[in-house]
Amino acid sequence: MKILIIEDEAELAKDIAQFLSSEDYLCESATNFTSAIEIQWEKENATEYEAEFKLNNKSYSANFAADGTWKETEYKIKSTELPSDVKSTITKEYVGYTISKAEVVESPSGSFYEVRLTKEDLKVELVIDKSGKIIKKK
Repeated sequence: MKILIIEDEAELAKDIAQFLSSEDYLCESATNFTSAIEIQWEKENATEYEAEFKLNNKSYSANFAADGTWKETEYKIKSTELPSDVKSTITKEYVGYTISKAEVVESPSGSFYEVRLTKEDLKVELVIDKSGKIIKKK
């Protein structure tokens, strides 16, 4: 079994990993999240786990494959925090829509913005890169 260790003290994380390794566990430390607090884990689906936590006064969720491989991290932002190119694309291509939710998505393939738009009863979710290019539409 593989275990992901999130611990803010590197030396303690190392000791935990060393002990668990002696018990035939494979261990990986999540060094990107060493200051995380209020960590809650749940099984997202048959092959993925999700950790929800707070870091620098923001709520995050990080997803990991069952083998401990990091897949992505998301956190909410205000629509005013979106890059101007992202806002420009939305304004041009989705006239009359309002941004109801915005998130930063970081993954091994890069950083993106996931944006939910609404217009009356219509809803659209977009994944957009920082230059304003739409990567995916749901």
